[in-house]
Amino acid sequence: MNTQELECLYKGFSLGRSLGEGANGKVRLATYAKLNVPGDALAAKLRVKGTNKVAIKIMPKRNEAEISNEFKAMRRAKGSANIVEIYGKFNGIENTYLIMEFCHGGDLTNHLETVYKDSPYLSESKAKEYFRSIATGVKYCHDHGIAHRDLKFENVLVDRYGVVKLADFGSAEFPDHYPDGLLDTFIGTPSYMAPEVVLGYLDKGQAYDGYKADSWSVGIILFKLLTGKQPYAPLPWQLLYNLIQKKTFKQRLPADVNLTPECINLLGRLLDRDAKSRASLQEILEHPWLKLEEVDEKKKNVPVKLMDEKRPLQVQKQSQDVRAKNGNNALNTLIVVKGKIVHRDERKPFRRAFYPNGHHFTPQEWWE
Repeated sequence: MNTQELECLYKGFSLGRSLGEGANGKVRLATYAKLNVPGDALAAKLRVKGTNKVAIKIMPKRNEAEISNEFKAMRRAKGSANIVEIYGKFNGIENTYLIMEFCHGGDLTNHLETVYKDSPYLSESKAKEYFRSIATGVKYCHDHGIAHRDLKFENVLVDRYGVVKLADFGSAEFPDHYPDGLLDTFIGTPSYMAPEVVLGYLDKGQAYDGYKADSWSVGIILFKLLTGKQPYAPLPWQLLYNLIQKKTFKQRLPADVNLTPECINLLGRLLDRDAKSRASLQEILEHPWLKLEEVDEKKKNVPVKLMDEKRPLQVQKQSQDVRAKNGNNALNTLIVVKGKIVHRDERKPFRRAFYPNGHHFTPQEWWE
């Protein structure tokens, strides 16, 4: 038994399998042994959720600034059903441990691959169900002064009831900490980055609106839900910026995808290259496309069993060829401070879904 396992065991957590690893830490599944202890606050929360499982992110203490930032962002974002809950943290000899909600359904990529097998992309009505929850979670962040800055499929999780939740606040920033509310650190995942953020990697970047950068990333997510692809593949910075400037999202739509005018309009508001006129999350949630068809409330909070042919959720089959073509660079999170790269994660991308790439769930794993 190693030091990490001993430190967790002392706090009542039995560490299980590895769930993923990223630039500033790794995540493991854990079982809480004090579930039936009277007066234990965490046990009470887990009993309500009907589980004794949590996800524990293990971060070296040398990353003190990143740990503090992520914990603060998640605490500030508590209270939304569409954001992964943070339960607490504790310190060991060399590491800090963040205790978080474990989402049984994996990330959006794995969820759609596992549950949607018959189509390369979602219908507008199904995409709308996922998108509304994502936009609601992002708006909640913005309303509480948080710019996420790394919104992507891999950072959107799904719980056992099909509820969509935002995760991984390691790149989050607080615009209200800046006099003008504008950010000057350039961070994110290249193929989800707004053009003004891409400029930061070309030593041409100026301070930018973190909330509007999130709007662009939300637009990329919607585009991918509707087409099974991303409009802009990861490329060298200048080529990526040139592609965004030369090719509109309409020119990047697959020929076999037919979208309604309202949907096209919403994508245009999100993927507006001018950040000033780009839609805010408030405007997104009030857009006619989301008002055309309300989600059937009776379909929410229904467990999604892999063996149940009558499940209310369907699943999209993400092309493995697309992922293989894009490679890990599509998932790497990069950081630039005032035009200078200060960190670049070249390692295997963090599976925030807490499952390895290509993993196929067994019924037991789905419900554990």
